[in-house]
Amino acid sequence: MTRPDDYDDWNLNLGQTAPRAVHVQPYDGRVNGFVFCLSVSVLTVMGLLCVYSASYPAAIADGKVHYLYLVNQIIYTMMGMFLGIAVFLMPEKIIRTLCPVCMLSCLCILCADFMFGKTLLLQDGSVWFVYLSFCSYLSLFFANREDGISNIRQIIIPVCFSIAFFLLLLFLKNFTYAFVFFVMTVVMFAAGSVGIGGILLFVIFAMVPGVCRVLSDPDRVRMLLDFAMRGDLSVTNASQMVLRRSAFVNGSLAGKGLGLGVYKNGLINGISGEYIFCNICEEAGLLSVFFILVLFMVVAATVYQRAANIRLINRYFSNLITGIATVICMRVVLNLLACVNIVPGAGIGMPFFSSGPQIIVIMIECSLVLKSNRTYESPGTSVAKLSTKDVRSEVDFESQNG
Repeated sequence: MTRPDDYDDWNLNLGQTAPRAVHVQPYDGRVNGFVFCLSVSVLTVMGLLCVYSASYPAAIADGKVHYLYLVNQIIYTMMGMFLGIAVFLMPEKIIRTLCPVCMLSCLCILCADFMFGKTLLLQDGSVWFVYLSFCSYLSLFFANREDGISNIRQIIIPVCFSIAFFLLLLFLKNFTYAFVFFVMTVVMFAAGSVGIGGILLFVIFAMVPGVCRVLSDPDRVRMLLDFAMRGDLSVTNASQMVLRRSAFVNGSLAGKGLGLGVYKNGLINGISGEYIFCNICEEAGLLSVFFILVLFMVVAATVYQRAANIRLINRYFSNLITGIATVICMRVVLNLLACVNIVPGAGIGMPFFSSGPQIIVIMIECSLVLKSNRTYESPGTSVAKLSTKDVRSEVDFESQNG
């Protein structure tokens, strides 16, 4: 037997969902927050060291001081920390109010980029803001619909905005950014309690124009064929692919030592940015790469755990940090696969490690994750803090079924 409010006409199970038991797990947000802060701090420090090691040859070659790019990265990091503190102290009501404003601003700037051929939001530092602003908007939209989604009319607006952003990223000829946005949107729809049928419908509506756009661009088709068949690569691309793989192989398990890499001396393009993992693997070895990936998995696990535990208390922050963790995980995976030439991921930087202003948005996202912990006033949340609708629906359901 199912409750009336469990019905979803998009659910492929036709609404036959299992009954939910009234069960609230005690949760100590302080432990979760400590693990998250420790992991982020280690990643930030390691990122600064790796940026310096990968960038000082380029600074010297340009006639600058060897620590120039390190100082720039530290400035970006400090700016992100100050903005993160401001967001952390900002009332939640103001953050919710800014969500649609930031989303519409990004949409207008992307439209201007498309019309005038600019790339204001198509850089690795600024595209993070696109992800964050749209993720915040979807989080707010689904948080305001506690009754769930039962028909297509209820999600027409977010679906239209999602397809608009997706197509703009494709029309601006950045397939990788569009792919990350697409996966993030699907995850956000799932977190917003949209049924499986609704998610599949959105995927179909987005994939059809997306595939058409990719196939209509000769350069994009040629790039995909190059990576699929590995046969008609240009000399420059082929040499870069060989050098990137050689950096991974030459590093072995322990690496050559910090600062002793040779591929950063003008051999690999963008080695302090999107391909910084090549330098890390050469100098620190595969064991260090494995340690970094473990830290990212710890960050993702703590964020997803927090999102699950605050689901019934603050749907907005639960949805928001779910989207943030998804974007970070996607970019880490795509960057690593691009460094070993498995996927065409040019332009995707490694969070915390690649040089540039992207660290500013990452710090703001980390502050939002920490702010979600303020939902808890003490370890172990009482049922009284749950939303009135959730408690009433559970009590009615239990009384009807004995």
